[in-house]
Amino acid sequence: MTLLRSTDGRALPWLQYLLLLGIIAQLIVSFKVDAISLDCVAPATLHGKLKFENRATFMKYNFPINYTIDVPRILIFRKRNVTQLLRNWKVNMEDLRLLWGSVSRNVLQKILAVLTPEKHPSWNFTHELLAIINAMVADMAPPQSEFVIQRIKRVLNPKPADAIKSVHPKALVDNCYRVLLVLYKDACNLKDASSRRRPLVPARSKSPSTPTAI
Repeated sequence: MTLLRSTDGRALPWLQYLLLLGIIAQLIVSFKVDAISLDCVAPATLHGKLKFENRATFMKYNFPINYTIDVPRILIFRKRNVTQLLRNWKVNMEDLRLLWGSVSRNVLQKILAVLTPEKHPSWNFTHELLAIINAMVADMAPPQSEFVIQRIKRVLNPKPADAIKSVHPKALVDNCYRVLLVLYKDACNLKDASSRRRPLVPARSKSPSTPTAI
């Protein structure tokens, strides 16, 4: 399917199409058009990827029934944790976003570690989520809060004594999505578009819960 055509009606080659997109991007930056929306491209893309249907299909129905992954409790980062950090520790929004990003990419790495790239239908989806969050974290400033600095160190290098909890992959990714909404909903006008409609998936036989590679 042709995306663009030249003035004489001929289809533009792909290289010219990509160059045209680059020129448009340079014009946006040069004239500082809607700079806030540019900052929201990655969060909005992630928001779209994490819609309810995707989370249910790729993180629940593509896994054995009741499948769980063992993760340190420090990787269980919920909306209420954000509220507590804002109220009790006075952590600024930028530091909270970096902490969320650090937790989320570690969580996704844990999920990828139990998937077989050539076989598991959720591997590509999980890898795409990780790539987006990696890009977001790479663009963030270093944290100012000493509390967040120490928490990120614990996220990256959990202590042997840290409590471990078995968690469903969907619950981990649900946390990622819900905290994303809290941290970016105002700046990027994100809406909670969760749907309770169950995706159409084939019936499956019941499989045991196990944290081994699948």
